[in-house]
Amino acid sequence: MTEIKHREKRILWVISVLITFFILLACGTGKDQDLVKAAMKGNTQAIEKLLAKGADVNATDQKYRSTALMWAAHNGHTEAVKVLIRNGAAIDARREKGETALWFAAQKGQLDALKILVENGAKTDIAGRDGDSAIAVAEKNGHAHVVDYLKQTGGPDQVPRD
Repeated sequence: MTEIKHREKRILWVISVLITFFILLACGTGKDQDLVKAAMKGNTQAIEKLLAKGADVNATDQKYRSTALMWAAHNGHTEAVKVLIRNGAAIDARREKGETALWFAAQKGQLDALKILVENGAKTDIAGRDGDSAIAVAEKNGHAHVVDYLKQTGGPDQVPRD
């Protein structure tokens, strides 16, 4: 009888370890969340330190599931964008509705960040929220300078939607 109870306790312990592992995996590590926060603020020193300590360059925040690169581009932190790309950030990573770092830069009118993304191979024709391309979202938000740049660099798919 005691052997059965001992076995049941071991099984429960293994289950609890697995549950804890999957919760941590789903939430990301503290380093990963700190990396995203550093990217939001454009803190390149913190980004470099966290990456050196093993933070995932493609980590996402828990609320919006945006990568560190998306946040850096969104907020116009060009040096942070460069550091993340140099360290292997997935330049065309997409959120659930399709948004990319380039899409967010276009939405916010962050031309310098957008240029860095394009120069490093970001696709300009990926549709984001509501099926809008980067040029369409830039136009909707009144960022004519971004629209002009994207028209110069993009192909026929960069024509704004009506």
